[in-house]
Parts: sequence; C-alpha cells; structure tokens
Amino acid sequence: MLISADMTTTSLKLTEHYQLNEFQLSQNMLRVASGKRFQRPADSIPDYFRSQQFRADIKGQTQIQRELSIGSALLGTAKEIGQSVFEDLGKLQELMNHYYDPTTTADERQADQADFSAIKNRITDTVENAYYDDWKLIQDNGNTPLLSIVLDPRDINMKYDIQYDAGDVTDASGLTLGSGAQAAEEAALQNELDHAASYLAKSIVYSDSVLSHRDMLAGKNVRYLESLDNTEAVDDGAEMMALAKRNLSQQMTVSMIAQSNMFRSALAALIKTG
Repeated sequence: MLISADMTTTSLKLTEHYQLNEFQLSQNMLRVASGKRFQRPADSIPDYFRSQQFRADIKGQTQIQRELSIGSALLGTAKEIGQSVFEDLGKLQELMNHYYDPTTTADERQADQADFSAIKNRITDTVENAYYDDWKLIQDNGNTPLLSIVLDPRDINMKYDIQYDAGDVTDASGLTLGSGAQAAEEAALQNELDHAASYLAKSIVYSDSVLSHRDMLAGKNVRYLESLDNTEAVDDGAEMMALAKRNLSQQMTVSMIAQSNMFRSALAALIKTG
C-alpha cells in the first residue's frame, strides 16, 4: 500500500511537470514564431514597458519629421521667392546706377525708367502672391509665427518658430526713378534691398535648421529601432535549443508516466491474485 501511495504521488508530480513543461513549450514555440521575447507585460515587465516607450518615441518623432518636411518645403519656396525678389531689386539698383550715370543719354534714361517700372511691378506682384498652400510667406507675422513646429514628442512646449517681421518685408511700390532726388531714391531702394536680404538670410537659416533637425530625428529613429529590436527580438538559437530540450523532456515524462501506470496496474493485479 505504501508503494502504491508513493507511486500515486510520483505520478501526480510527473503529470504536474508535464503540464508545466507543455505550457513552457508553447511559449517557446510562440517566441520562435513571432520573433519576440515577450507578448505581454507579465512576460517581462521592464522590457515590455521599455519597448512601449521606444515605440511611442518613434511614432512621435516620425510625426515631427512629417511636420519638419512640411516646414522644409515651405522654406524652400520662401528661399526661391526671396532670391527672386533680391535679384530683381539688384536689377533695379543697376538701372538706377545707369540712369544717373552722366554719360547716359535721354533715350537710355527713358528706357531705364520703363524697365524700372516693369521690374518694380513684378516685385510687388511676387510679394503679394507669395503663398505656400494657405501660408502667406512675405509679411510681418507679429506675435504669431508663420509656422510653429514641435521638436520633442515628450515636451510639446519645445517648438521651433518660423517668423518674419517688418524688417523682412519688401515693399517696392514706393520706389521711383527720376521723379525725385537721387539720394532719396537710392536710399529708398537700398532700404528695400536690406529687407529682401534679411528675408532671404532668415529663410536660409530656418531651412538649414529644419533640415538638420529632421536628419537628426531620422538618425535617432534608426537607433531607437535598433534598441527596440535588441529589447524585443528573441535569441533564435537559445529558443530552438530550449524547444528541443523541452520536447525531449516531454517524451521522457510521458514514458515515465506510462511506466508508473503500468507498475501500479501490475501491483494491483498482484494484490488481487494474492
């Protein structure tokens, strides 16, 4: 009877081991199939929440990259327009210098005035119609930035403001040639050239900064993806080895349970015949 009781206890323990090993075997197979070391927080609490933070950071930074790309496209347009306005003002300055050259003839001065007026009107039209989607590019933005981009997904107050003021706005409508004092006309033209130069310089600086930050986030996301892979990725070799060992253990356990049951059956038969 004592032997029978011991065999029953052993059989129960073997069954418990079989069930536990079966669960661990299924977890091995799941990790091998998914390629991930854990599927839920309980599998590895620190790694699970670390990977979730990586995913949140990658998602947030990807969104910021999109906004930076919009800013980059806007500033690309702003640079082209700024360059065009600056070059046209340079042409006005050349015409003014030629107009006031003592060797210039009356007919040439008349032609200079016609060209001056045409280019001045082109500048005014360019400034008035300088848009990127719904953003008017050349204007005094006052206290409201033309575009504000969040730079850190963990701190929405960290922003990069793209903003222009009155000193960056060209207004060629009041420029004249030959209808006022030479010094006054030259000073007025130089003032608008300074505005155009300021706008162009700001646009270039903004554009370089936006592109630099976008590239930095792209590199950061690559590192985060590598860290995420290191955190989540399963060791295929170790898992396959554990899978093989547990399969072997299951086979041995089943064999031992069968032998235990056969022993108990034989023992019961002996007791009956006795």
